[in-house]
Amino acid sequence: MGMKIGKGSSVHMYARFYRPGGIQIGEDTIIGEYAVLDGRAPLIIGDHVDVATGVMFYNSQHDLNADDFAEHSDEPVTIGSNVFIGPRAISLPGVTSG
Repeated sequence: MGMKIGKGSSVHMYARFYRPGGIQIGEDTIIGEYAVLDGRAPLIIGDHVDVATGVMFYNSQHDLNADDFAEHSDEPVTIGSNVFIGPRAISLPGVTSG
């Protein structure tokens, strides 16, 4: 799939990926079940990160200012090392945590 995942990391069942080639996961990181990871722009998740159940990382969205709503914008999402993202949290384009 092209996704980069570090040593000791795990992705639980039912995770969903959009363009996995744009996703990078560090070492000893846990991605909880039913997580959504969006690689349409770079998604970088650091080392020793705990992503809980149902977390959604999105880095592409429709441009709300476009007349026809057809245009979209892509911005990277970065999660630093040693971060906990709680259940059902949603991270939108351009967000940096940690």
